[in-house]
Amino acid sequence: DVLANKVSIYPNPATEKIIFENTSEITQKAIYNLQGKKLIETHENSMAVSHLPAGIYIVKFTEANKETGYGKFMKK
Repeated sequence: DVLANKVSIYPNPATEKIIFENTSEITQKAIYNLQGKKLIETHENSMAVSHLPAGIYIVKFTEANKETGYGKFMKK
């Protein structure tokens, strides 16, 4: 996944918030649980995750041209 390889998510594992790096072409980020339910969506380069239960989450990145990529992170 070329798009996901361009974007860094840190800290990973996270406790309070995650930060997205190298997102100049990314217009939207969304966090999903492993069941596929969208939990949070943002256009910002960081996202609060302190309210999420501990576990593994998928992040979907969407570019302006509608191409998508995926990453994952662990919430402690």
